[in-house]
Amino acid sequence: MYRALVACCAAAALFVPAAFAQTQSTPRACAVTIVSVGGTQVSMITGPYNGCHVYNGLTATDQGGIGAAEPAYVNPIGAATLTGNTTTEAIAPGGVWNCPVPSSGTNPVSLNATTTNHKVTCTRW
Repeated sequence: MYRALVACCAAAALFVPAAFAQTQSTPRACAVTIVSVGGTQVSMITGPYNGCHVYNGLTATDQGGIGAAEPAYVNPIGAATLTGNTTTEAIAPGGVWNCPVPSSGTNPVSLNATTTNHKVTCTRW
C-alpha cells in the first residue's frame, strides 16, 4: 500500500502546472529608490520580478531629509503621476505598498513624488 501511495503521489507531481511551481527568489534592493527631480517619475524596478514591498518613510527625515513628509506614488504598469488614479497608487507617509499578486513580473514599476530627492525603501524578489 505504501509503495502504491508513493508512486501515485510522485506521478501526480509530474502534472503540476508551471504556474503553481515554487520558484526561489532572493530579496534585493530595487534599482532606484530616490526621485531625482520632483514630479518626474523614475523606474524603480525593471526586469523580471516575483514581488516587491515599497515603504514610504513616516517622517521627512525618513524620506531623505526633505522639507515635510509627503505621499509617494507608484505605478506597476506605466509612468507614476502625482495623483492616485486607476493605475497610480499613493503611499501615505509611513505606508507600505505591495506589488499586485500575481505580479506582472515584466512591467517596470515607477515611482514619483512632489519633492526632489524623496526617498523610499524598496525590496524586490
